[in-house]
Amino acid sequence: VMYPGQDFTRESWLGHNSAGRLIQNDGTTGTTVLDQALFFAGSTGVTWDQLFALPRDPDALYEWLKQSVGDAGHDVDSEMFVAVGDLLRESPAPPSLRQSLFEVAAKIPDIELTPGITDALGRQATAVSRTNPYGNGSVRYLIDASTGALLEEQHINPDGSISFQSTV
Repeated sequence: VMYPGQDFTRESWLGHNSAGRLIQNDGTTGTTVLDQALFFAGSTGVTWDQLFALPRDPDALYEWLKQSVGDAGHDVDSEMFVAVGDLLRESPAPPSLRQSLFEVAAKIPDIELTPGITDALGRQATAVSRTNPYGNGSVRYLIDASTGALLEEQHINPDGSISFQSTV
């Protein structure tokens, strides 16, 4: 994880049937005991087993996600984009679900897809970007298009500088 001017290593241990741990030695977070894993899509939380049972058909997953975000966030489309990132970022989503989430992200209105991007480690990715609904920059997910794996997340300021970056 990169905050302006400093890099930190973040470990997230997610408990399927027991507590997990978040370890981030940034002087603030340290080690935090987590509850049993619950993965959120807007206002809907799913367990590890429910995550594995989500539809793999992109159209069905799109509809599930649209319903699941409820009235969370600024608007449905913005919250769906956030939920895709949340489900890719720190979940044990299997490859088939990650691929479907990537396809769902591409269907969300006002998404910009940019192939041929490289992440901080030099891996090839497709950037999936959306302007923040508050007009103060954008969020960009760098995704391996062949697996749907999230390689990096970036928060971009209106001037193009990166305010936050997390490389997986």
